This record gives sequence, structure tokens and C-alpha cells, in this order.
Amino acid sequence: MAAYEKEKLYKEYQKRKESLEKLKESVVTDISSLLKSRGIVVNTVKGRVKDFESFYQKIERLAESGALFDSPCDEIQDLVGVRIVLLFVSDLDKVESMLGSVFKVKSKKRFSENMPDNQFGYQSDHYVLMYGNKVRGPQYGEVKDINFELQVRTVLMDAWDSVSHELDYKNDIPIPSNMRRVFYGLSGLFVVADQQFQQMNELIIKNRKGKKVIGRPIDLLEREINLDTLMAYGEYKFQDRFVKKDKIKSGVDKYYFELAKEIEQLRKYNSIADIDEIVDKRISEVYAKEKKEHGGGTVFFTVIGLIRVALTMEDPDYALLLKNKAVHTKE
Repeated sequence: MAAYEKEKLYKEYQKRKESLEKLKESVVTDISSLLKSRGIVVNTVKGRVKDFESFYQKIERLAESGALFDSPCDEIQDLVGVRIVLLFVSDLDKVESMLGSVFKVKSKKRFSENMPDNQFGYQSDHYVLMYGNKVRGPQYGEVKDINFELQVRTVLMDAWDSVSHELDYKNDIPIPSNMRRVFYGLSGLFVVADQQFQQMNELIIKNRKGKKVIGRPIDLLEREINLDTLMAYGEYKFQDRFVKKDKIKSGVDKYYFELAKEIEQLRKYNSIADIDEIVDKRISEVYAKEKKEHGGGTVFFTVIGLIRVALTMEDPDYALLLKNKAVHTKE
């Protein structure tokens, strides 16, 4: 026998549905802005409102285990759920530290740190949050006192969750010891992979910082051409312009990567010194072109643009490569 009158509960749910949708949109927007302001790169930020059937099935399951609610629509804390999928494990701590600036933290479970040894899996961190008195403004009026659930995980945690969900084994279901070993091994691989990605990211950051030198970095000029060395060269060679143009450009790494690929396709330049020689030879003409076409005193070209124009002036093969690339892009 059902513990709750379904039709009555449905009406209560429908009364709250619009507010739940507003809460979801507001939380996704605010969290996305917070992450961006803290420089935290994410894979996705998504939200959902639990549909009525899922909500009803949940409270019926809870009722079977003895949990009853006076007002299920107010007491169930995950009617609105938001999930952040991060790239690196270290960002889990950064997210935790930023939440208190906008949300009231009602509860938290850091499964990423405190997973019991006798359980399978590689689980995300769960928070129950609400705006409360942390925010002001009419847009928050009807949603600020509604709880919602936030899950924070890495891409690999998300992958593990998807795979293990498909296998449909839960922690409280006994399974054969040979399968248990396989599950432990698989979840361990995901943990190790996350740690390795984190270490790789830290090495890349350290490597880039190590290239920020004052004066003429002879060791940089001797290095092979790749994303990191081109970015380091751009900052060294055109420091003021790099700060004004390239550093603030969203996704600037992608454009340096494209430039590195273009140079690699030519198969004639071996080191940053080769590029530096061309830039030194042509830079006066590049500045003259910028002044003529875009007005005196205007900083138009990015550092990547300066290097590309210099290469185009000096190397017919590079000019042809860019021309063909532009044609293919239009197609």
C-alpha cells in the first residue's frame, strides 16, 4: 500500500515545479560564473529537476525503510540537482572552498577523500546547499530557501559512475570474491589515472613557469617548437602585447597549438631560434602593415598574429598553407 496519496503529492509537486526550474537555472549560472572567476576549468556544469515519477518512487522506497515525511516536497533535498565535472582532482578542494561565498552549506560528504575501504567505486563529493541569506535580489526571492544537491566529480569519476551504473552492482549486494577483486582493481585504476593526470598538469604548469625568464633566453631559442615554447617565446618577445592581447584572450592555448601545427607541417623549422630570426627580419614591416591597415597607435595584432604575418611575408610555403587552410575552413 502506498505511503503517500499520489494525486495529492503530484499537485504539491506541480505548485513548486516552476520555482525548482528557476533554482536550477540560477545555481548553474552562478556556479559557472564562480568557477570562471576562480580560474577553474571544467568539463561540464549541468542541472536537472527530478521528475515527479522519480520523486514519488524515491519517497515510497524511503517509506518502506521506515523514513516518513510530513511534507516530502519540502524535505527531499535533491529535487534540484547540479553536477560539476572537473578535469583535475586538485580542483575538488578549490570548489569546496568557493561554495561558502554564495551558498549556505547544509551538509557535505567528501567521498573522494573518505571512501570506506570495504566499498567499491570512485565517488564524487556531495553537498546539500541553499542560497539562504548569502544572496540578495528579487531574482532569488522564491528560490533562496530551497535546498538542492550538488555533486562535484572529475571526468574519471564521472566515467566510473557511468560504467558501474551500467554493470548495476551496488555496494550492499554480495558478489563473488573473484568479481570483487576485479571491481577493486578497476576502481583503483581510475583513482591512479586521476592522480597521474593531476601530476602531469602540475608538471606542465611548472614547466611553463620555468620558461618565464628576463632578458634573452638562449635556452628557449634552442628548444623545439611546440605549444609551450611558442607561448613562452611570445611572452618573452612581445611582453606588453602578450599581456594586453593574448593573455586575456579566452582559450589562447588553442591558437598557439594551431600555430605550432602549422609550423610543423612545413617541416623546415627546427627551433624557436628559426622563428625568432624571421620575426626580427620582418617585424618592422609587420608593424607598418598594422599601422597602415588599422590606424596609428592601435594594437590590433595578437602576438600570434604578429608571428603569422612575419612568417607569411618571409615564407611563401607558409603563406600558401594559410591560404589553403582558409579555403577549407570556408567549405
